[in-house]
Amino acid sequence: MKTLKRLIFGDKVTLPPKVKQRMKEYKRKGEFYIHFFCKIEYKGHYYYNASYGKWNFLIVREDGEVPPLSEIESVLWMANTTDAMAMTITTLGKRWAKDTTRYHERMLTLLNRIDHQMRNTMPQEIREALDAFFEVSRTFIQSQEVIKENYQKGKAFLDYITKTYILTEEKYHELSKYKHEMWKAAYLSTKLQMDTYEKREKLIQYLVSNVSISSFRLWLTVRELKYHHKKLADPKKRIAWEIEALEPYHDELIHKAGEKGYRTQIDVQDFEEKVLPNARNPK
Repeated sequence: MKTLKRLIFGDKVTLPPKVKQRMKEYKRKGEFYIHFFCKIEYKGHYYYNASYGKWNFLIVREDGEVPPLSEIESVLWMANTTDAMAMTITTLGKRWAKDTTRYHERMLTLLNRIDHQMRNTMPQEIREALDAFFEVSRTFIQSQEVIKENYQKGKAFLDYITKTYILTEEKYHELSKYKHEMWKAAYLSTKLQMDTYEKREKLIQYLVSNVSISSFRLWLTVRELKYHHKKLADPKKRIAWEIEALEPYHDELIHKAGEKGYRTQIDVQDFEEKVLPNARNPK
């Protein structure tokens, strides 16, 4: 949160007098403006971004000129989406990175105990359900490693650019990669839980029906596994909105998001419908 506060309220790049004057000239009656915390280096020039409200932006070149929108569309894209990526990393990323893996580690212990004692007597479809349950916990643990790694890298990156006040294309693509790797890991882990719900439910029903209290330790194992199973995502529960919102972009998220220069559909839609029409640079 300290990083986010610096981005919003902390020190920002100093505006050259010509740039500051130009931003004031484009301010309309009753408006106030804030400027992007750093300058953007693009094709040999530095650019500064002013926001006059949620979707009203102005890009000013370092010499005070206001270039046409066609010339600075990429600069506007970087300024607008960097804010969104910083918010994702410093809020969602921070929350996701704190998620513990100990419950899934415990589930693996329970599943291994069941696997060792019962696999050979299980029908094929139940063995497959058991394997699916294993995959859920293993995937969650692996996903948490990815999330934590990319959160730490993203946070360190944001700390760096809040000190240098310069954003280059290369640095922008680096930050984009950290954000998308976090999204991808969180999304895939949750989606797997959703997709395996019926198999997990079938396994639990089988175990409850086939393990008697006379095998007390195994009976307790099944009861504890059932408890953890109910805590996982399933199609009947409302999952986190940020994961649910990604469902229509599944293929894109898995195969393309995070590639250098690639713009995701969800970002492009907002940019084309809300940002570009309201930009104050000459059309």
